[in-house]
Amino acid sequence: MLKYGTIEKELRESILSGKFRKGDVLPSESDLCKRYAVSHPTVRAAYQILEEKGLIYREKGRGTFVKFAKKKPASLTIGLVFDRPNDLPFIGTNVHIHARIEGMKQALIAAGHRATLLVVDSERGDYRDLERLPPDGVLDLGNTISPALKRALSAEGIPFIGVSGEAVGRYDDIPYVLTDEAPGAEEAVAHCLAAGYETFGYIGSYPERFQRLDGILAARGKRLDPEHTFMLPPVPWYNASHLKPAQLALDFVRHRDRHPSLYFFASDEVAFQFAALLTASGGEAGAAFGLVGFGNYEAKAGIPEAECLLSTIHSPAFEGGVAAAELLLERLSGREAGSRTVRSRFIKRKTTR
Repeated sequence: MLKYGTIEKELRESILSGKFRKGDVLPSESDLCKRYAVSHPTVRAAYQILEEKGLIYREKGRGTFVKFAKKKPASLTIGLVFDRPNDLPFIGTNVHIHARIEGMKQALIAAGHRATLLVVDSERGDYRDLERLPPDGVLDLGNTISPALKRALSAEGIPFIGVSGEAVGRYDDIPYVLTDEAPGAEEAVAHCLAAGYETFGYIGSYPERFQRLDGILAARGKRLDPEHTFMLPPVPWYNASHLKPAQLALDFVRHRDRHPSLYFFASDEVAFQFAALLTASGGEAGAAFGLVGFGNYEAKAGIPEAECLLSTIHSPAFEGGVAAAELLLERLSGREAGSRTVRSRFIKRKTTR
């Protein structure tokens, strides 16, 4: 884009967002020349375009003023974009992504805006949903935005926000919301050690969670016991039942001659089904060994707190969705919007002392 086009675009967005209001004096030509390192004719060209659009007027000897009166903010349409069409069932069955979507929707509706699910396939260059209903802004649902999708959104001038449950780095070049798992893991380990648990196992398919817990324990002179660690095969996102991995976990535990005093599970869904299978076979979750899950599945599935079983590391998916929607709305209003973090926490229930 030519220099005068850049200047015109930034001033136009500031006017339309309400940053500059009707009657406000705009920066002088000299100020803009210094700010953008351009000549006076370049600034005049930018102002000429804004004047032709009816957004400003100029008075000789006085300056350049805003003519446009910002109307009451219109209702915006925000796209919740999913970039893996083959995994669409994941949206309807995974409680974590569902909680994230609900957080986004509630925050947008409360602010008077609309949310719509858009499915794209950046690998195939399929952006028909974006073209059919161009959104005012986009919230990503998939923990990372592909370079191709970034280019497509940027080409259309559509602001977008990332949301990730992973380590910082997925979204270095755009504002994002990080749902930080570390604080909840720290709290869980501290509680379990204080409660007298001495040895620890791990069951799950998330190596990064294993490494995080093992590192936290190592800092306190403990480790996850390899003999009692079972890395489950990856569970498909759309596998709502989690019965097969829970049965594999139960078989693993049954064939141990001894047990650790507590198992960490990488997924509440698997831990919940494991506890049910254990009870059905005559055992009792939390009796022979403690259980700590991850995700707060029971609460997200609508089970009343008094009836919830699993001690868990709460994943702030809903809160992350709310924060992402608020961050995007700030960007759309013309305000500076920096990345932010929402933190997990430990919730003690019946499967730990």
